[in-house]
Amino acid sequence: MQNSLLPPGFLIFIKVSAVAGFFAAGAFIVALAYKGFKRVFGEEKAKKYRWAFILVNIPLLFVLIYIFFIFF
Repeated sequence: MQNSLLPPGFLIFIKVSAVAGFFAAGAFIVALAYKGFKRVFGEEKAKKYRWAFILVNIPLLFVLIYIFFIFF
């Protein structure tokens, strides 16, 4: 990569941006699912099962990290 037109730290910037994007995508997916659950089942039931949405985020995070390592 000596004769590259891009600066040496550019690839690191892309990787950090990808990690941040994957975390944001995971949080957005879970937030949309929670909002839909709250709309369908109501506020009380949504508060009761809020911990389930947090637990769903953990395997989703591992899937997104796996996708990141496949790409980079």
